[in-house]
Amino acid sequence: MTKPSAHRPRRRRVRLLDPCNDLVFKLLLTGPRSKEVLRFVLEAVLRPLVPIRDFRVLDPAMRPGHLDEKEVFFDIRVELEDGSEVDVEMQCQPHPRFRDRLAYYGARGLVEQLQPGDGYGKLRPSIVIAFLGYREFDDERFHKRFRLADDEANTAFSSVLQIHTVELSKTGTLDEPSAARHHSLVAFARFLSAETESEFEHVAEEFPAMKQAVDILAELSQDPDVRRRARDREARLRLDAVLQRDAIREAHEQGREQGRDEGREQGRDEGRAALLRQLLGTRFGPFSAAVEARLASASRADLEVWAERILSAKQLDDVFR
Repeated sequence: MTKPSAHRPRRRRVRLLDPCNDLVFKLLLTGPRSKEVLRFVLEAVLRPLVPIRDFRVLDPAMRPGHLDEKEVFFDIRVELEDGSEVDVEMQCQPHPRFRDRLAYYGARGLVEQLQPGDGYGKLRPSIVIAFLGYREFDDERFHKRFRLADDEANTAFSSVLQIHTVELSKTGTLDEPSAARHHSLVAFARFLSAETESEFEHVAEEFPAMKQAVDILAELSQDPDVRRRARDREARLRLDAVLQRDAIREAHEQGREQGRDEGREQGRDEGRAALLRQLLGTRFGPFSAAVEARLASASRADLEVWAERILSAKQLDDVFR
């Protein structure tokens, strides 16, 4: 039996998991050996004047069975040494309320800091970082920082709320000065976007933290339970995307058909109600006459709110709460 050549590169036993999968993303950055990788990511995005000395991850654990709990967010919440809170997100697919959701996360980070009687001087910055697996903005800047500021003069109003977005697909269009200025962030973005073993190995050579990230990802990929959970999560996300896309298309079609009649706006609302009725039946089975009455008398605002809730609701009552 011949031995493999000593010069032949060693192949990984299994294909590496997609680090953009939000479950894998959280495990990658909150595991027992992940602190330096997470520190590297925070410094790459925030670019602080001095290195981040210490931080702690808030609620790093995942509850068993969380994949069936659609309202669980796979975010990473970090408290820095100065009390600032950072929320790190991985958003693989477009979401119609994505920007509002990030604003809510940032506001949540502020509200949770104060107790009754506390002065506003105790507030520390609440920062949201979102890595995006799709194009959210039309221009080619891959890293954006949003803050409270005047529209015309760009005068800062307050620094307590910041939102950063990093669009992974735009790293390939960066010019050399931009790529050099954001070298560490570009390296992590390319790690998240890597698909082949050679791409992972190349990014691992750039920074020690990136080599650590690739090693952790390889360990996660060897775990059958993690692979199963990641596969289930991807299936759930694909289903949600299909339902969302079909709901929007059917609502438009219903609206157009009903709009030919005298009451165009009324027809669109009836189309929304019919679609919502169909989705509720598919999702939760037959429902009572009381629910039917609510659908029949609902306003457009009610229908829009209920349609947003249906994908995350665990039971019928959650839609109408």
